[in-house]
Amino acid sequence: MALLGLIFAASVYRAATQSITHDEALTYELFVAPPWTVVFNAYDPNHHVLHTILSKITVGLLGVSPLSLRLPSLLSGLLYLYVVFRICERLFGTGWYLLLSALLLTLNPYLLDYQSAARGYGMAVAFFLLALWEMLEWFQEPHNRRLIRAGTALALSVAANLVLAPPAAGLALMFLLAIWKQRRAFQPTVTVTKKGTKKEEPNPFPTLGQALLRFVLPFAGIAFVIVFSPVSNATGDQFYVGAATLRAGAESLVRNSLPLAPEWLIATLALGVLPALIIASAIVAWRAFSRWTSANLLERSLILTTGAMLVAFLGVVAAHLALNVPYPESRTGIYWIPLLTFSGLALAKMWERVSILLAVPMAATIAVYAAEFRVSYYTDWPYNQDSKTIANLIREHQPAANRKILVEGSWQLEPSVNFYRVSDHLDWMAEMERGTPKPGADFYVLLKQDSHYLSDLHLKVLYQGKQSETILAQP
Repeated sequence: MALLGLIFAASVYRAATQSITHDEALTYELFVAPPWTVVFNAYDPNHHVLHTILSKITVGLLGVSPLSLRLPSLLSGLLYLYVVFRICERLFGTGWYLLLSALLLTLNPYLLDYQSAARGYGMAVAFFLLALWEMLEWFQEPHNRRLIRAGTALALSVAANLVLAPPAAGLALMFLLAIWKQRRAFQPTVTVTKKGTKKEEPNPFPTLGQALLRFVLPFAGIAFVIVFSPVSNATGDQFYVGAATLRAGAESLVRNSLPLAPEWLIATLALGVLPALIIASAIVAWRAFSRWTSANLLERSLILTTGAMLVAFLGVVAAHLALNVPYPESRTGIYWIPLLTFSGLALAKMWERVSILLAVPMAATIAVYAAEFRVSYYTDWPYNQDSKTIANLIREHQPAANRKILVEGSWQLEPSVNFYRVSDHLDWMAEMERGTPKPGADFYVLLKQDSHYLSDLHLKVLYQGKQSETILAQP
């Protein structure tokens, strides 16, 4: 728990100090800053509805800053850490395997990015795991409130980010099957009363109809209420983020999780280890499902998560073939990271000798995760690492005369420049417009690939980031 506390502290530090990124600033510009009507009557891939609503509330209460915009992600990141700890403690006990499993599920550097970045991916994964936790607790204590909580958490997962819809549908389907199995497997105790009549113990497990009312209705109803209005304004061409092939999508997840790994290792893991892991999970889960009454909680958890993975896989393949929707890639497939990690941990735990043999590579993976952890930029937006520094340098050149400072440059940097213009109250700076850099501006902010403008527009470099290589220049 202390280690998880340190992870959360690092996320708080990142949220408070790291430069605002393109997508975070664009969310602020398009949905957080405008009136509430825009939140519910417009759609964009950047609009992660529940996350946007919560960010709008925190920014409204605390003012415009990177930390206030990122606060909902921070709190959902804390929820993720807590739920991971509880699930691992319940399934793996309190020995050495708890330590390794919890750290494997929380130290992945790509997952950590979205526990502070103002995007809905981390929030969606946190609520997804909360739903799984409530389902596991229902097996131990089959109360109606567990069903309602599980359905609500699953709804909030989808509302936080639509990319979680396929695995959420899979998890819901498998849980309904588990409820059906649990009710059928119940063996009532028969007692004989003093009058000689037989009294049969009532079945404590709900019927499918009752499960639909207590679990599916909160799931579908809450998700519908939150996302229907904005998503109804979406067009097909807005679902463009993703990969053209399954291989590219799988490799992107491995590459972002292990950024220092060589390409041959990335290909081996993506094309060999991960498919083998899914197949092994499916075989073990099917066997456990067929002997439901004797299956333990760990096996039942594997049934739920494997079903979620298989339904998600079939769903994205069907969407690609029927609607040409790209395959999940990087952040749009982020849910695969905890699901695959959990499946590997569950399989290893079922075979104690295997888990002991895997202790060394598991510890090595944790060490690699820790070595790759960073607090200066987010994986998907390395070029924004120095956006805060550049904004501070521009602020030092406040004009004495009553005129507006003009800033132009690469379109990828426009949202972050405009965000700092608002958050730092730089009223003397004109709003940066997205377009091709033109002569006549006071400052230019350029990505490395646009450095040819230095000679084209006769600019001198004032600052260039050491890692991001983003440039601040002026005539």
